Order: sequence, then structure tokens, then C-alpha cells
Amino acid sequence: MFLPLCVLFFIVQFIFATLFIKAGWPESTKKGFYFKMVSATVFVAFGFYCAYTAGFETAYSRLIPLGLILGWVGDFCLTFDPFLKEKPKSVTAAVYIFGGVAFLAGHVIYIIAFFKLMKEAGKSVNFLFFAVAAALMCLAVLLKFLLKVKLGKIGAGVAVYAAMILTMLTAACFAAFGYGDSMILRVALPLGAFLFVCSDFSLALKMFSAERFDTLKIRTIYIYTYFFAQMLIAGSIAPV
Repeated sequence: MFLPLCVLFFIVQFIFATLFIKAGWPESTKKGFYFKMVSATVFVAFGFYCAYTAGFETAYSRLIPLGLILGWVGDFCLTFDPFLKEKPKSVTAAVYIFGGVAFLAGHVIYIIAFFKLMKEAGKSVNFLFFAVAAALMCLAVLLKFLLKVKLGKIGAGVAVYAAMILTMLTAACFAAFGYGDSMILRVALPLGAFLFVCSDFSLALKMFSAERFDTLKIRTIYIYTYFFAQMLIAGSIAPV
């Protein structure tokens, strides 16, 4: 019964993510907001379902649902702009800032969860860990210059966020490749973290490269990779 339900969750996620892609292009709409929040609710529900089947026995199975909830809050705030058109700019800015903080807190929760898995797997944050994270950061900087991405005044903030998301990817890989016999975790966790990086990278291209990457194709990439990243991270809790 567990696997058929998992498949159903993924199918529902695909349907509403697709509806969101179409409804929110080229401008944000109220209909798009509703579709996105259904998609966000799907990954939260899937996470709690997987955690429930795991009995909420580990810190990991308790932390990941919290990270998913924070992602839901971030999605709500950062897609709420169609309802704020008549509001003062200060209100819109406050909602966006709150959403950004929620996303940031969610990433922190994920990193803590992955570090706890690393500890259970007998791995530590050593020289190799820092070397891999630094290499990924150098690759990100190289891609920035090759694609001529201009970050402007928020460059420092973007750099901090990039370091965080790449640390998350490194921790996910180190934890998964040395953790127990859970094949789902070994596959879903690093793949989910990788898709998260792909989503943020493609979103950054859209935001900081003028009109070159502000296309429906790029939107499709960062939305699908984001929602399925959340689904895979949620699924990594499953006791299979």
C-alpha cells in the first residue's frame, strides 16, 4: 500500500505543478497562487505520511517535516503578490522578507537533519567535506562569470545563500552514501538536494540575467526541480 500511495502523491504533485507553471506565466495570478499552494501542501502531506510510516522515531524523521512546513510558508509568502497589488510597498516587502526568512530557516533545518544523518553514519565534517563544498562553490562562481550573471547590490547575500545550499548538497551526499541499508534514502536524498540546487540556480538565472533567461522554459525547470526536490527529500524519510 505504501508504494502505490507514493506514486499517487508524485502524480498529484506533477499535475498541480504543471497547472501552476501555466497559470503563473507570464505574470503571477491568483489562480497560480492556489495551484502552487496545493503543490506545496502535497509535499508537506507526503513528508508527514513518510514520517508517520517511520514512526517519527529519529530526529531526521522529525526535522524534515519541519523543513517542509517552512518551505510551505515561504511558498505562500513569495507567491502572494497578486493579492498585494493595492497594498503599500512596505507590506509587500515585509511579506517577501518573511518568506525569504522561512526558506532560509527551512534550509538550516535540512542541513541540521543531514548532519545528524552523517553522525549516525559515522561520518564527520572533515577536510574532504570542506573540499567538496569549496569545489562546488568555485564551480558556481565559474558559471556566474561564464553566463555573465550580474548580482548587483545583493551579491553578498546571494553568495551566502549559495554557500548554504551547496553545503546542504554536500551534507546530503555524505550522509546518503554512508547511511545504513535504506536504498530510498541513498537515492532520494542526494537527488533531492541536487534538484534543489538546480532549481535555485535556474531561478537565479531568471532573476539576475535580465530577459535572457526569463522564459517559460526556465520557469518550467525551476518549478519542476523545486517541487520534486521537496518530494524526494520528504520521501527520504520512508523506512524502506
